[in-house]
Amino acid sequence: MHFCVRRVVFYGFVWTAGDFFAQFYDAHREAAARRARGEKREESRPTGAQMLGMLDKERLGHNGLFGLLAGGVIGHYEHLIPRIFGPLTRHITPCLLALGLQQLLVTPLILWSYFNAMTAGRGGLSDPSFMREHSFGAHRRHDLASVERHILYDVMPYPLLVSWGVYTPLFILAYIGQHRASTVLSCCLHVPWCGLLSHMQKSDLL
Repeated sequence: MHFCVRRVVFYGFVWTAGDFFAQFYDAHREAAARRARGEKREESRPTGAQMLGMLDKERLGHNGLFGLLAGGVIGHYEHLIPRIFGPLTRHITPCLLALGLQQLLVTPLILWSYFNAMTAGRGGLSDPSFMREHSFGAHRRHDLASVERHILYDVMPYPLLVSWGVYTPLFILAYIGQHRASTVLSCCLHVPWCGLLSHMQKSDLL
């Protein structure tokens, strides 16, 4: 139970931090685009407090809440891995099997759940105008199926590919047996990845 609680806190943190940095990146990218177009700043440069006030706190809260909820499920799954595959330390076959299950089933489920949860939280699954943007087929369907198809075929592939760079080092570390370093490495890998997910959610969905 203690392990699962720590994972809940961990995933709540990395998803919140990832979204924070994603919003920070998006704001600076928009400012750079305005400078490239030759637009002049009408107001003085915002202070740190003003920049914090410009944060989309609802979006930040949605990401943090998803991290907390997903962290409970992921924590239970990670706790079961040694029971399913046996000890990972110095055992290459269990590590490869666990990595395969992670990347072929668990990570796609995490991505699908995240993009659906964030889109639903923004009202996208009940907004006809949003669905119409992702219509497809001979009859130009704009319903829930069109949004799901967009998530599965257009949004998920890239972060799923990037996730190999997140989970492969973690399972290599599990094979080596450096458990003390795993939390630090996991944080360093998950925060940018969660930031990527938040950025793609904003740019490709809502």
